[in-house]
Amino acid sequence: MKTITLHKINKTLDSHIRRRAKKDNKSLNQTIQDMLEEHTGIKKQTNREDFNEFLGLWNEKEYREFKKRVSEFKKINKSDWE
Repeated sequence: MKTITLHKINKTLDSHIRRRAKKDNKSLNQTIQDMLEEHTGIKKQTNREDFNEFLGLWNEKEYREFKKRVSEFKKINKSDWE
């Protein structure tokens, strides 16, 4: 196997790599290898974290509010189809 050394990794990237390594209970080296393999398509990405801030579960009140707000989209204006 070849060895690659990376220099001047910015704080944001370093923090992201370290969080993922800790979450996956893997070494930094293995985490970086996994990320490179996933990004290049060599290995299928198993868990994307790009949109974590947008994901979550709704409570009942939020769900009812959503349903109320989108109910208008279910109505069909017949004149649009004539």
